[in-house]
Amino acid sequence: MDHRSGRVRRVFVFLLAAFAAAGIASSQPSSGTPIKAAEELIGQKRYAEAQRILEEMLERTQEIPAEGYYQLAVCHARQGRSRIADQTLDAALKIERDYLPALHLKAFIEFSAGRYQGAIEWADQYLKKQPGGGETRKIAGLARFMLGDKVGAERDLKQSAILLPKDFDAQYYLGRVYFERSKLTPALESFRGAIALRPHSVKAYNYLGETLEGLTRFDEAKGAYQKAIEIEQQSTERSEWPYYNLGELLLSEGDVSGAIALLEQALKRNPGSVQTRTKLGAALSAASRLDDATEQLRVAVQEEPGNPDAHFQLGRVLMKLGKVEEAREHLSQFERLREP
Repeated sequence: MDHRSGRVRRVFVFLLAAFAAAGIASSQPSSGTPIKAAEELIGQKRYAEAQRILEEMLERTQEIPAEGYYQLAVCHARQGRSRIADQTLDAALKIERDYLPALHLKAFIEFSAGRYQGAIEWADQYLKKQPGGGETRKIAGLARFMLGDKVGAERDLKQSAILLPKDFDAQYYLGRVYFERSKLTPALESFRGAIALRPHSVKAYNYLGETLEGLTRFDEAKGAYQKAIEIEQQSTERSEWPYYNLGELLLSEGDVSGAIALLEQALKRNPGSVQTRTKLGAALSAASRLDDATEQLRVAVQEEPGNPDAHFQLGRVLMKLGKVEEAREHLSQFERLREP
């Protein structure tokens, strides 16, 4: 199922825990009344008020501890000003080079901006001082995964899952790494662990289904996809993937009408998915609905001219319709695009 690897970037971008997580909490008691007051306001999500207190303190005296700058950086980060937050953290680290909360937040900001190597560097600096930082190790593992270092990612995420046994993300993303490395049995265990922590997770059930399918346990895979769909329909967590995956599985088993119904639901949830549109076109072709298939596949090729599978499927349908010359053009495109 080639679509899986292409989903990694889209899926991982949204992933990390809130700033309130243990890895980003202050490592020492607040050292002054304004800082303490600001910290309490941050805990209440009153970031602008906390920022004002800290900035007033900074105006009165330049001699404030690293914690003060750190709390100010949290205020900026929480209000979407990551660049200013990053600069404020630099001030904290000038005062205390190894101030752990600042190092963690640096790693978080770098990861959130897609600067994965920077995230690793800041996370590793934190982990040298505090190896037991589960949240920070999770950032390091995910950043390594995004850079293609799946061995390092597995190492860090496995440790993160041990350090954070009640953390859904730690369990779920460890399962993702195992799955991407074709370690399906440990992936199965991780996804089941994630579901135990969050029983109504569409994405966890969907990946449980993909893992079971990889283990050729097809009936169980169908059950997992159907559970994901049931949850999806009753929640605000929208996802086309369980519909797509179950539809693809049914199509491979010859249940064409069932596949079409599911793929249409997947496309309804993500009309911009060329992958889903192409698979739907293939299913419509299998049902001898050639005009409908052609319509879907022409849109797929138009939206993503570099997609070899879309050209291949369109070429096959056009050949069935007797449009031989046009079919050959698309099949030639397929051959050209799939060449390494």
